[in-house]
Parts: sequence; C-alpha cells; structure tokens
Amino acid sequence: AVNPTEARDMRNGAALALKDLDNGEMSIEIVPANGGEAAVSEKALEAFVKGSAAIAYAGAAPSAGVSNTILQIALLPNGSVRPAGSLAFLPSTADSLEAGIKHGLANGAKGVIVLSPVGQSIAGIQQMIGRLKSTAPVELIEYSSGESADAIAAKAAAKPGFAFAFAGNGQEIPAIAGALRTRLGQQSGIQIIGNGSWTKSALLPAPSLEGAIVAMPDFSNENMISANYRKEYGTLPGAMSLYAYDLVAILAGISRAKGREGLTDGTIRSKAGFRGVTGAFRFRDDGSVERLFEIQQLRGGRFVAAAGSQPGF
Repeated sequence: AVNPTEARDMRNGAALALKDLDNGEMSIEIVPANGGEAAVSEKALEAFVKGSAAIAYAGAAPSAGVSNTILQIALLPNGSVRPAGSLAFLPSTADSLEAGIKHGLANGAKGVIVLSPVGQSIAGIQQMIGRLKSTAPVELIEYSSGESADAIAAKAAAKPGFAFAFAGNGQEIPAIAGALRTRLGQQSGIQIIGNGSWTKSALLPAPSLEGAIVAMPDFSNENMISANYRKEYGTLPGAMSLYAYDLVAILAGISRAKGREGLTDGTIRSKAGFRGVTGAFRFRDDGSVERLFEIQQLRGGRFVAAAGSQPGF
C-alpha cells in the first residue's frame, strides 16, 4: 500500500510533468485499486482494454502482467514483486550498497567484505556481489546475533586493504565497526561503506562510523522543477514526487519524439539511458533500473556531500 503522503506526492509529480512537458496528446488517469493483488490486476486489465499506452503500478503490483504488448512500469524498488516483463523504477538498498562499493573500489580499496546478519541479507545482495566479482574481490560474511563484535571483526579483518560494507542498519553495526578499527589499529584509514537505509536510523552519531560513505539517490536536479512545484502545490517536492515526475517525463519525451507507437519496451530500454530530476538512469535486460548515485560521507552525525554522481553510464 502507498501511504497518503506518498500517494499525494506521486499524483502531484505526475500532474506537474504532464503540465510541463506534454504536447497535449497524453493524459493520465490515477485509479485507486484497494483490495490487494486481484484488485490491481483487474484495474490494469481495464486500462489495457481501454487502450492505454502504458500502465504504472504504485505501492503494489501483481506477479503477472496483463499483456507483453503494453509498457508496464512499477514505481517500486528493484527486487520487489512486479509483473513479468515490467520495469522497476525505484532504486533499492542493495543498489545504494553497490554504488558505495564501486566508489570504495575506485578509491583504492583492494576488495570489499560485505557484512550481513544471517538470514537478513538485503534483497538483491547476491546478484549485486555477482555483478561486482567480475571487476574486484567482493566477499560476503554473514554473522549471527549471538556472535560478538570482535569475533565478527576477526573474520572480516583477514584481508588487508579491503573496505567493509554493511548490509542493513542493525544496532550491532557500530560495535563491529569499532572492533574492526581496534583490530586493524587504524582509526581513520578504514573505509566503512553503508547503505541508503542508514538515513533514517539511529546509527549516524556513532563515533566508529565517522567517515563512512553512503551512496544516495541523486536529486541534484531537483531545482529544475522545485519552483514550479512550490507554485503549484505550496511545498517542495518529496522523493516520490520527483520519481513520478520523471516517469511521466520519459513517457512524454518518447511520445513527442516517436508518437504513441514509440512507447515500447525496446525504446525505453535504451542503453544510453535517461537523465531527469532524479539523476541518470536506464533499465537492465532483467527489467531492473540502474541509477547513478551521489556519494555522501558521515561527518559529526550527519551526511555531507563527498562526490557528485558519475557523468554517465
């Protein structure tokens, strides 16, 4: 389910994009689908029968799509259940972790140890490690709730020069990071990599995590629409407003350039990707979205910009 704030933000972002970018040939219908997967499937089928050019799912999506002849996009994170053949539009926690690991490898780490609680690995972590292993050593170490921070650090610290990436946001992470620093005898030279779920956690003030990097969604282009959004709705856009704006923007852009017949799966999977208010993104062959992140660093309990996003894929 989508909470009321996110629902409002998505509606506002989509409506503003249509007003800003459409040439009068597109329209959007926002259809409530209360009642679970069956209700969503029924409404999607109705949209297909009515001849809609594309269907966007928000908050929930059925596991089966209505037809492979219509473009279907889910405003859901990578790894979420979505119709076969549909495209995910939102980044996941694993995507944030992967972008942070890539940054650590590009800045001198010989490899990366990914630390995750047993049975609680974030969705997509195995796929992420599989993608990264072709370019650098990336290893997963899982730990149980009964293990001490020092015992976990002893296993992880066996690879000199490796960075340490944490999946999840458990309260044990500061103690493990502290044990790693003690065991390796470095207070500043260890590279700690977090993930996007840390932004709403109690981890940030921990001294052992000072200097940790986290890859965040790139909203640096938000100012492209913020003035119009504030004028229209009296507030700044939220994250879901920005994602909904970009979703409509790419559909409107393709429609302007190629007409309705251009709104196909093949067109939207362009390897060059797209650049919008949520940064640069493109779709992989498996339907997941690949996004460029910006790197932020934990300083004094808050995140500060450390590096902008990459210029392109």
